Amino acid sequence: MNTDRTFADRRSAWIRVDDQAIRDNVSSITAWLRPSRCLAVVKANGYGHGLLTASKAALAGGAESLGVALPEEGVALRKAGVNAPILVLGASLPDAADTLIEFDLAQTVTDRGMLDALNRSAKQQRKVAAVHLKTDTGMGRVGAPPSGMSSLLEHARALPCIRVDALSTHIGWEDDDRIDSQVEAFRRIVASTGCRAHATNSLVALRSAPSHFDTTRIGLLLYGVVPQPLFDARLPIPKSLKLRPALSMEARITQLRNASPGQTVSYGGTFTVDRPSRLGILPVGYADGYPRGLSNRGHVLVRGRPCPVRGSVCMDQAVIDLTDCPDARLGDTITLVGISESESITINDLARAAGTIPHDILAGLGSRLPRVATPP
Repeated sequence: MNTDRTFADRRSAWIRVDDQAIRDNVSSITAWLRPSRCLAVVKANGYGHGLLTASKAALAGGAESLGVALPEEGVALRKAGVNAPILVLGASLPDAADTLIEFDLAQTVTDRGMLDALNRSAKQQRKVAAVHLKTDTGMGRVGAPPSGMSSLLEHARALPCIRVDALSTHIGWEDDDRIDSQVEAFRRIVASTGCRAHATNSLVALRSAPSHFDTTRIGLLLYGVVPQPLFDARLPIPKSLKLRPALSMEARITQLRNASPGQTVSYGGTFTVDRPSRLGILPVGYADGYPRGLSNRGHVLVRGRPCPVRGSVCMDQAVIDLTDCPDARLGDTITLVGISESESITINDLARAAGTIPHDILAGLGSRLPRVATPP
């Protein structure tokens, strides 16, 4: 007997990941970006889709390189056999230099101390350290001041075991004027260096073609999710971009119960039943990444019909109102994210209802829910 298959058939909640959707999305994105190259951002467990799954699909779709937040993510990819260029986007401490060199990870650098540490380690390992020098053009987070970039680049180029692959910045604004201001500030820094450059996230890439430079960092769009400001404003994306969501989330009803008017539901009694009701229990909660902010605000799809979340979303469970879906049965599969018949719930829908952004929803998807492939 195939016990793994038996368990899989009986799972109570899961996340489906369509790696073909990621491949197709990246293929569309790379065509749209040309001649700029696509750096696929796969940090935070591939935005909840799975680090290795997202990385392999992005590379198969035409991404030139991968972006992670931490050296540990890059090491995991190398150990899994990924040989493509990998850039650590976050700042790392000098004591990570040996690991960065050993696993051929490019590092974002903002100061001389890190350059010196990488140079020493690379010399000891008889390698060359790839670096991307980062400046802060207005984000107010990671980066050397623009006035110091010339001397930082000069110092890097003087070190025998350092190779400067690019200059970078990060644009943290949503309005066009501030985006344009940061792009222009960065362009002035890059202009006289002869270096490759990258500056964007998905939102900025959509809003500002001049921000693409030689390389364009793309995260959210890889997974078929549009930036929340565009979703909320109902603004279209370029027609040439053919994207579809790569992730769905499903669970089975594990308990049915009747509730009378006046009865309260879940922690704190934040919902009071106002009619004879039929409630369903789902084995999914905020530990799985189904946000507590959806308490009394979210809904799920049962046989294509929306059913509201009642009461507080718990760590491991949520309660839904099935009163208007009388044919629902114990063990039925319901949709928390995805398509059910003619209805759908997107990551953007969840983000709007929970008062957050899609990155927060995706990055918060817990590891205990198995990721399963979408059937071909």
